[in-house]
Amino acid sequence: MKLRLLLCTFFLFGAASWSMAADTGRLSRLAGEFERRMGPTGAIIVRVPDGRVMLALHADQKWVPASTIKIVTAYVALKTLGPDFRFRTKVYAGGPVKNGRLDGDLVIVGGGDPMLLTERLWLLALQIRRTGLTSVGGIRIDNSFLSPPVTSTVGRWDRYRAHSAPLSGFTASFNVLVIVLRPGPEAGAPGRVFVTPDVAGLEVINHTRTTNGRGGVVSARWQGRALVVKGTVGLNAPADKPRTLLAVYRPAAHAARALAFCLRRLGVRVGSRYSTGRPPPGAKRLLVHLSQPLSFVMGQMNRYSSNVMAELTLATVGAKVFGPPASQAKGAAVVRRVLVGLGIPRTDFNITCGSGLSRGTKITPRALARVMLAAWQDPAIGPDLVASLTAEGRRGTLRGRRGMAGNHRRVRGKTGSLSGVRSLAGYVSDGKVTYAFVFLSKSHAARRGYHYAIGRILQALYD
Repeated sequence: MKLRLLLCTFFLFGAASWSMAADTGRLSRLAGEFERRMGPTGAIIVRVPDGRVMLALHADQKWVPASTIKIVTAYVALKTLGPDFRFRTKVYAGGPVKNGRLDGDLVIVGGGDPMLLTERLWLLALQIRRTGLTSVGGIRIDNSFLSPPVTSTVGRWDRYRAHSAPLSGFTASFNVLVIVLRPGPEAGAPGRVFVTPDVAGLEVINHTRTTNGRGGVVSARWQGRALVVKGTVGLNAPADKPRTLLAVYRPAAHAARALAFCLRRLGVRVGSRYSTGRPPPGAKRLLVHLSQPLSFVMGQMNRYSSNVMAELTLATVGAKVFGPPASQAKGAAVVRRVLVGLGIPRTDFNITCGSGLSRGTKITPRALARVMLAAWQDPAIGPDLVASLTAEGRRGTLRGRRGMAGNHRRVRGKTGSLSGVRSLAGYVSDGKVTYAFVFLSKSHAARRGYHYAIGRILQALYD
């Protein structure tokens, strides 16, 4: 609540004074130089909240936005579901319970919660333990929230690439394993493999070796249901390196075994039966696990550019408007409806995903700026959307940037990056005048240089 009040104050203060008028001619020259250096670019800068256009460069041409489209996803989600919305994961007893013993499966009905990370899995396990259960026959995962029950961020998924991990109704830790390699007792000894989240019964085939020094490298792949880990690690390697990420390719089994590990550590006996399916007729609901509020989820999504979070949120929006089951196609249809409702021509965008991974998703800079302007003008969701963007020099994708637009000016933005695509969109303010900006480029430029080149244009707004 304090954050919302502070941001509202920031909004009002920013709208109160427009004492400085940017040199639009100079901005155009700088934008032209930027395009010559960085590659073909569509850009627009508008003053908020009145929408005065300060710069427009190919602003009505559609571009691949990469992850900056997550701003649109966040806007539509906050508008449709509300900042206080919480994802719901339901737990059922799939059989009779006597003296704490469940004669049947513990059924977990996923609700699209994208934030079931390791600590939240432990919380869910603790909530289950507090129902009084001491033993369960097995764990059944109901992923029917999504249709199909398991889908992907990009139409198909690569079992090795974490950024395109599969989606499921019950998604445990983004359906990704984090593998960290630590040194053995001496050079030449096998390294020690640590996997997060812990997964009951996971077979690890260790082909790693300890070396002298601080360096190291690690890779992982699936061999059937076994995890094969290769690499080297120095005796003095940092505590969290080397590490790698690996997408799971059996999401239901992964989630069931991860939850089983937590339950067993909490003293609940879990049978070795892992299955999928809906709760049986007459199943008793034991509890409903609630996620953090959507406003918090959107902050995590935008700051760390989580594709899984974006796609699960988009699918949930689709289920809210068009009814279950949830799907990316339904979510994309809601986005199209909302954008048209803002007065954006249907020809100005093509929405196929919520994460920006699909190159079929395109939008004009003017359309994206219109969404950002609408968010700024909406006190019900604007503060949450602005707060969800990364503040330069802090945590998130702009953590390594500071002073992008000069001293005493603050940038909050969303980065985007694909092969041959660079983008950045957000807000810049000196506490008196605030602008929304969008830059979408066909570029292989280094991200740091790209961001600071945009920062020089933003700085010119105030000089």
